[in-house]
Amino acid sequence: MERAGVTPEGVDVLIYTGIGRGFLEPGGAYHAAAALGTLRAQCFDVIDACMSWVRAVQLAEGLFASGACRTAMIVNAEFSLHSGGPVYPGVFALPDADAVSWSFPAYTVGEAATATVLTADGGRPWSFAFSSRPDLADLCNIPLEGHEGFCAPSEKVARNGVGRFTSFGFELHEAARSEAVEVLKRLDPPTDEIGAVFTHASARRFWQEMADSVGLGDRVFHVFQETGNIVSASVPTAIAGAVEEGRLRRGDRALGWVGSAGMSFSAFSFVY
Repeated sequence: MERAGVTPEGVDVLIYTGIGRGFLEPGGAYHAAAALGTLRAQCFDVIDACMSWVRAVQLAEGLFASGACRTAMIVNAEFSLHSGGPVYPGVFALPDADAVSWSFPAYTVGEAATATVLTADGGRPWSFAFSSRPDLADLCNIPLEGHEGFCAPSEKVARNGVGRFTSFGFELHEAARSEAVEVLKRLDPPTDEIGAVFTHASARRFWQEMADSVGLGDRVFHVFQETGNIVSASVPTAIAGAVEEGRLRRGDRALGWVGSAGMSFSAFSFVY
């Protein structure tokens, strides 16, 4: 908040996002608001896997456009590697070699916490394009007890057990290859104006190849090599890093590009 020049009292809405969470009730946003001193902020959570931060930004933009608020804070804390959690040690105990195909992505997971402050600026709204493939929903999951009553039967769900991360990474990326390019085409960003590209940190080589294929390879700011897959914190972490390194300055136009479990895909453009 200090870097953004906003006081705790000036935050109108606080949105907690992502997979990492300590509570099912109430929303994690309430506990984050109490810890940060934003005691008059409206609070709610957004859960959409790695897409959560992007969805929260879209919702904040809608609230700004309606006049409901002028300042929003988006908070996430992706801490999945604590002992007894969805990754460690359970997913590290492979029953056989075949299990690598639905367990390897767990070994690339990192941890991060971010806080993004957005303020209303009607003259420079963000642009978004989204698409979804719910037929691929069984490719990446952390199921809860009783999940069977909330989905169609699938042999892929819960392959590592209830409460543990199961992800068919190769199939996810193969599906994303065409879907992500298509959603970027729908956004139709002003490519020559894009100064930096921020992607979901699921795999550096994959996103570099994707960016190269659309002529933006020289503008991608990667964090995967430093952080691993930090889920919904990928884009805000990359933005912060680019600002610190001088790769993103006030007035620059940037592009976000995300693929997520669900599956969902997005491309978005904004002026920093």
